[in-house]
Amino acid sequence: MPWVGQSLADDERFANHQARGRNQAECDAVVAEWTSGLAADDIVEQLAEAGVPAGLTYKASDMLRDEHFKAREAITRVEDPEIGPIAMQNVFPKLSASPGGVERTGPKLGEHTDAVLAEWLGYDVETIAALKAANVL
Repeated sequence: MPWVGQSLADDERFANHQARGRNQAECDAVVAEWTSGLAADDIVEQLAEAGVPAGLTYKASDMLRDEHFKAREAITRVEDPEIGPIAMQNVFPKLSASPGGVERTGPKLGEHTDAVLAEWLGYDVETIAALKAANVL
């Protein structure tokens, strides 16, 4: 089935955001019928040719294989002390003068609690110990 975008754009049921909302189930059915026999790449290509901004929705495994993600260094690998190397999203946007980077995974639960209580709230060692003894922390 060829791309039906122009005929949909001329259809009053789908002419604007409110109309598409009122007729969402019907719109979804038309799009589902059109896309059901096409590969995702073909859908994106047809939409691009028609001037419709579109892109693929990736699973994590897709991102790890995608050449564009690799070229942009969108995925980085960092060492986690408990599970070893892990792939994760890199800094975005990547600025030319200050590109940034990911140096580590997040802290363990409670890893910085003592420091926050001491440095930010002014708690002394005895107060923190008392909170721990009372199972507050």
